[in-house]
Amino acid sequence: MALVGVLTAIVGLLLALLNVASGDARGWLIAAMLAALFGALAWAFIYARGLAQGTTIAREVKPVKFHWAYLVPVLATFALLAAFTVYFYPMLPADHIASHFNINDQPDGWMSRNDFVISFLILGLLFVVIDAIAVIVATREPLIAFGRWGSGWRLDPERGLVYTGAAFALVNLVIVGVLANVVWFNTRGAFLFPFSALLLAIVVLIAVLIALFFTLARREVGGNHA
Repeated sequence: MALVGVLTAIVGLLLALLNVASGDARGWLIAAMLAALFGALAWAFIYARGLAQGTTIAREVKPVKFHWAYLVPVLATFALLAAFTVYFYPMLPADHIASHFNINDQPDGWMSRNDFVISFLILGLLFVVIDAIAVIVATREPLIAFGRWGSGWRLDPERGLVYTGAAFALVNLVIVGVLANVVWFNTRGAFLFPFSALLLAIVVLIAVLIALFFTLARREVGGNHA
């Protein structure tokens, strides 16, 4: 993930040195980031799979049957994001939307309406795709949805897929909140909430994910409960 960030920064620097127009540069930057991110995820999966082969746990867990229920949370929140976007699309300025803000909540970056809407939809769709891949892979390689917390807590693949779907759904809800705030600024001239509140939202999100893990996981008999 660190290398993905470094690569993205290097691409951004090269685009700036080549004087690429801001709209085109943003598109190239997003494409480079997504390509690097998916490449990193593919490498991490292949590497982790290689480590897992032949272990006791790999022989113990069974493939998971596909159920649409695993995808319902992330699909529902993406549908909410899409509906919100479609509703507010006509109200947004066509060519000059404040899309990036500095630490003082002042706009310092702008996009066209289409680029703005597409970027949010692609971001939300990304989590749908990743979740769907995890569910499909789990039907053959269930370890993709297996989790542990120390030696005393175990998250089996079936519940691991529930956890993954819920996690991506919560992230999509945060994206909806960010979108609502930016839309409100561009249509009303004020924010619904300061963007610094997102830091609190991230802390709350992490706390919820930890609590959800222990809700879905089970204690292992003979594990270290200290």
